[in-house]
Amino acid sequence: MAVKLRKRKYPKKGERFYLDIYINEQNRTSQFLDIWLYNSDTKVERKYKQELANQIRNRVEQDNESKKYRDILPKFKKETNFLDYADVYCTKYKNKDIKKVTSAIKHFRTFLKTTNYKNVLPFNCFDEALAYDFIDYLKKDSGLTASTPGSYLEKLTRIIKSAMRERYMLNNPFEYLSKKGLNKDGIPKNVLNNQELQILFNTFCSNIGVRKAFIIACYTGMGEAEIRKLRWEDIDVINKTIKYRRCKTHTVAPNFLHPMIEQQLIGLNRSKEFVFNGELPTCTNGINKALARWVKSANIQKKITFYCGRHTFGTSVCRVSGNQKVVAQAMGHKSTRFTDRYTKLVEEEHIKAVESLPFFSTEIA
Repeated sequence: MAVKLRKRKYPKKGERFYLDIYINEQNRTSQFLDIWLYNSDTKVERKYKQELANQIRNRVEQDNESKKYRDILPKFKKETNFLDYADVYCTKYKNKDIKKVTSAIKHFRTFLKTTNYKNVLPFNCFDEALAYDFIDYLKKDSGLTASTPGSYLEKLTRIIKSAMRERYMLNNPFEYLSKKGLNKDGIPKNVLNNQELQILFNTFCSNIGVRKAFIIACYTGMGEAEIRKLRWEDIDVINKTIKYRRCKTHTVAPNFLHPMIEQQLIGLNRSKEFVFNGELPTCTNGINKALARWVKSANIQKKITFYCGRHTFGTSVCRVSGNQKVVAQAMGHKSTRFTDRYTKLVEEEHIKAVESLPFFSTEIA
């Protein structure tokens, strides 16, 4: 079933897009779109409207193909639970990013619990409306930052494409939806600057363990997993070094033992193997809730999660050094590919700083 995008001219107004939908060689129907190319439109406006009309044409053609072949999909496949299929997909998945795939599914399960589907989502119910709501969840309610929301959506899309190849579903419900705002390849906007760190550290925190751990994160770039696995033997007070192994890349990140870190170690039990033994909430959500209360008490208008400590550290190092290799080593990155995000933020700060410089008249009286 072919769909052709055409334009009809209106001399006094411009052109209007419409679709010629060919059911077969003899039958054709036309559908006018509410998209006009006005005579007064700029090149940018005309290009945008042309792209929008093309998207609608592709969508209509795909929808018509779906209707044509809908009965080809076996009933048992259409009614299969997407979550069951995703679990089987993970058992067969052999790539190194399996943890990200399982985490993406975990977040999708969490999202589904807020809908009518709960733990059962038949393939034939996985529509664009549900996909739109999931994107909105990733942006606003997931608590994910940086490139993670976009990464998780990409992982979920892989599973959908696999299901399409196996004829469980015909269309990717995410295909025509805007992904803007998922902040892919960026860093979270909620990075704390030096002034905010000073205010926060001078504010009382009801959970001493979370306070100590977050300050260490801001001065080492450790994530929650690394903080929980930090051993006393990793801290060299004499040579002023603290090292940890990144859980994500398994690289060792040696860093300077800043006096702020040494201050946080006071009062912790040194007779145990690990630095933190029962001082932290058992789950990430518990840590972030305690952190959120602390940030709110400091009157800082930012949504800060524990992982923001790592990005705060990366931005601080980049601001002082400006050397991507130095930042990569401090962050435990295998290459400088991921340090661009910090460089861009510092560059933006630099531009704002220059723009804020005062203007003086140079006229001589």
